[in-house]
Amino acid sequence: MDPGLPTRAIATFERASGLTLCFHDFRRSLWPYVEATRNEHVNPVCRLVKANRHQACRDFCATRMHQDAERYQHGVIKRCHAGVIELLLPVFLDGKMEWLFYAGVRRPGKDLAITVEDTTQNRSGPWAPTIGKLAALTQDEAEHLLELLRQLAARLVAWRTGLKEALPALATQGGMPPDESRRSAITWFLSKHHAKPTLRLADLAKHLRLSEDRAGHVVSELFGDSFATLLLRARVQTAQGLLRLSDLPLREVARQSGFGSRAHFFAVFREHTDQTPAVWRRSHAQSEAP
Repeated sequence: MDPGLPTRAIATFERASGLTLCFHDFRRSLWPYVEATRNEHVNPVCRLVKANRHQACRDFCATRMHQDAERYQHGVIKRCHAGVIELLLPVFLDGKMEWLFYAGVRRPGKDLAITVEDTTQNRSGPWAPTIGKLAALTQDEAEHLLELLRQLAARLVAWRTGLKEALPALATQGGMPPDESRRSAITWFLSKHHAKPTLRLADLAKHLRLSEDRAGHVVSELFGDSFATLLLRARVQTAQGLLRLSDLPLREVARQSGFGSRAHFFAVFREHTDQTPAVWRRSHAQSEAP
């Protein structure tokens, strides 16, 4: 059993497809072996949409897709209320749903046959310019990418079967070594909450049920960096995604990335990238696809 296989397989899929994969793991069999951020939509586009209509995202992408999963066992093309295109693939094992894979995000090409669409559409929200810049997905490309997604699923199913045979307790309980479990918890916490300007080490300590001093030591031991360093790095990464994929004003990019002020955002961003946000945006602007 190779614990690193899921991470490598997903990275290979993403490199070949140009899509970002996340998943819902219903039996806790995959999440211990990949980054905690894989467990939800954290790409910049979805972050922007969820900042405005989080419940609508949950209702369609989580609740409805889970309820209808058996109808789409070969994969499906779906469009959410904001107009974002994703590929969806439910994976069943032993008659029960194991994973629900989401791969995206794109905008629809003119010939794209969309199978599932959220009827509570709102295409004129503040996210509309960002979605308009995404690469268009054609029908031919969608069919090709769905096949790649099925092959990834088959690879992970084979790995899951081997895991179950080699380590049945680990496979069924979703357990992992204590250090890896804590690392995953910290990564998830930062991914989920780093955009809150008031986030502090004390909040992480409460989440981990540790003293603040102990939580700080744990972060340093597991990551080789302080909590403050990890927090700023996560905020800069979110800001980079928003700069590349949206037309949001710099002040709004700073706010949605968790920076308390525009001045602090500029100082931290320049320290991490050696460029101002405006210069970085111009040099990394996503070219508009045909």
